[in-house]
Amino acid sequence: MDFSHVPAAKRRAALEQRIPLDSPFARSGFWVHWHEGVAHLWLWDQVIQDDLRDQVQDTNSIKFIPESAYTDMGIDGGQLWQSSEGYIAQYWQDFQLIGESWWSESPSNDQWRIFLHALAQQESDAPEPRVLEIEGGIPWKAGGFGQISLASERTIMMSMAVLFALVLTFQLTGIGRLAINNALLDREIHTLEPEIEQTIAARDHFFELRNNNLQYQSLAGLKQLEMMSDITDILTARGATLAEWNFQDQALEMRVTDEAPDLNQYVQALEALGWLSEIRIDKARHKSQIIIHTELVESL
Repeated sequence: MDFSHVPAAKRRAALEQRIPLDSPFARSGFWVHWHEGVAHLWLWDQVIQDDLRDQVQDTNSIKFIPESAYTDMGIDGGQLWQSSEGYIAQYWQDFQLIGESWWSESPSNDQWRIFLHALAQQESDAPEPRVLEIEGGIPWKAGGFGQISLASERTIMMSMAVLFALVLTFQLTGIGRLAINNALLDREIHTLEPEIEQTIAARDHFFELRNNNLQYQSLAGLKQLEMMSDITDILTARGATLAEWNFQDQALEMRVTDEAPDLNQYVQALEALGWLSEIRIDKARHKSQIIIHTELVESL
């Protein structure tokens, strides 16, 4: 089990919380060897072990260590050991125990290949088993013992259930508040809709009046209307029409549509009105139009 992401001081506690979730026993005894945050873990039925302890005096001096912990750890590749009651197969890589298996009899080549294949290693024939020396041997360092009961699992599960219930309650409360706020906001929107519609109608009416006012301002004064009437008479006599009228700061600019304009006649007719001066006529981009620039002799 990989606990490398857990702080070193908390790895033992994390392991003890994990064991009840993975162990098949109601009460589990275990032996663990740590290497760079990875736990090599052996589990057994603690009930059976306690029964064996009852048959022996001075049980406090008895320590249970798996035979696997007496092999030559850290040697890369596959190892086959003859233990007291069977055969232990191990595969090591970079001081990590990649996999382990056990047989009551020496494994065949096929069984050994299946073991390697399950570990995604290159298949080979089974090596000659080596006798595992227990008496006088020294188990791996960085090992530890422990016991975990099913009650621990129930405690963990209850803690997780309570935590889940608290989180769910918090989320439901937040959702409820959001629903209430949405309902209040929706009610406020419906209340404001008539006022908003009235405001929009008033705004549209204002812009309509403003546009009309601008049009009227462009023709401000009775005298400007008279000017337009006099010039329209001149244009009508020549078969021309007034396309655009722009009067500002005593300056007048007119765009006139005339298929065959006589510029001299236009100048003479406009000067004859008596209230225009500085008359200048330009040809527009449109072939049938001319632009007349002039100024008023006196203020309107």
